[in-house]
Amino acid sequence: MLQIKWLDSTLSHSKCKWKVAVGHHPLFTTGARRNGLRDVRQSFLPYFEKYQVDAYFAGHEHDLQHQKPEGHTHYFVSGAGSELRPVTVDVKQTMFAVSENGFMNVSIFYNELVLSVVNIQGKVIYSYNLNKY
Repeated sequence: MLQIKWLDSTLSHSKCKWKVAVGHHPLFTTGARRNGLRDVRQSFLPYFEKYQVDAYFAGHEHDLQHQKPEGHTHYFVSGAGSELRPVTVDVKQTMFAVSENGFMNVSIFYNELVLSVVNIQGKVIYSYNLNKY
């Protein structure tokens, strides 16, 4: 409950152009835990939408994902540093999902968030630019 109060207060007072949140558990996933995150989603989703959070980054799943359900926020999962688990890509909100070792590189500029997913060989296997004017 304290975490939710802190989140609400922080987001409501923010004057930042970009709102980015980071947590351990994803709100949306096509990974192994896709059916077990309802409580996390119900707790945080209303605040992310109310305050127009642009991106949420999580781990917990052992894969790499970009989810974009209805609403404002883009959801990224970067948890493929060691163990891997399979992903399902038949969900319409899935923009990218792969069970491959790697990481995400993110740069935020005044009008643009630039994301690259890099695999263990150093190859960029997915990129996405989020623009904000």
